[in-house]
Amino acid sequence: MAFCRDVVKAHLDKDPDYLRPLAAVMVRFEMPWSSSVLHDFEERRAYLATRGVFRLSDYLDEVVQPLWSYWGLDRRVSQSEETRKVHAQLRRYRAALRKFARGEARPTADVGALPAEP
Repeated sequence: MAFCRDVVKAHLDKDPDYLRPLAAVMVRFEMPWSSSVLHDFEERRAYLATRGVFRLSDYLDEVVQPLWSYWGLDRRVSQSEETRKVHAQLRRYRAALRKFARGEARPTADVGALPAEP
């Protein structure tokens, strides 16, 4: 992870317009075990989230925000109008993540066990 994080930063430092492909990846990111692999992914994700296990707020606080800060995305400026639009889109994406993360269900006291696999 550190290697990829640093490579992205090096690209951004060299070319501010690298924000365009980076933003495309960030807004379309899905966990590798998504519904394409596990047919009951959404059910499992919802079950874990209600119990406080890797919720959207965790993704925001432990992945998106640390990378955002490390890459200095708030202070990046481009001369390209297209890159500025993408930057604004990326800020809206982060704001939406924050909004949805605040509305998450709180963990229940009874964690229980995962549902049995079929």
